[in-house]
Amino acid sequence: MRESKIESYLRKQSKQYGFICYKWVSPGTNGVPDRILVGHGLTLFVETKAPGKVPRKQQELRHKELRQHGARVYVADTMESIDTLLKDIAKELGITKQITPHTTHSVVYGPHSNSNQSHKTLSQPDNND
Repeated sequence: MRESKIESYLRKQSKQYGFICYKWVSPGTNGVPDRILVGHGLTLFVETKAPGKVPRKQQELRHKELRQHGARVYVADTMESIDTLLKDIAKELGITKQITPHTTHSVVYGPHSNSNQSHKTLSQPDNND
């Protein structure tokens, strides 16, 4: 399995626990973790790896530097390690995994060629009913 699959899984799963999951790119600073998770008053850094792979020396140094400044840095190389990480954090915070359905969607009514299309949000009551 490729690292990109692990990273994609992290992104999807973290959202189900209410975290924003940003890709971290830091020009001029090598070795930063791949992802930053923000939510529930926490900021977490997660390095994703292909199964069985370990962080490079520069990544280990950057992780150590972040930890010395109080950051929480994790390395995940399997889907199971991501599940464990998120479950442990959720338990610590007293939160549960929830798949939140989208409650509002914009729907266009009328002809699509008309530039003065009316829009309605599905979560709003229809006063014409």
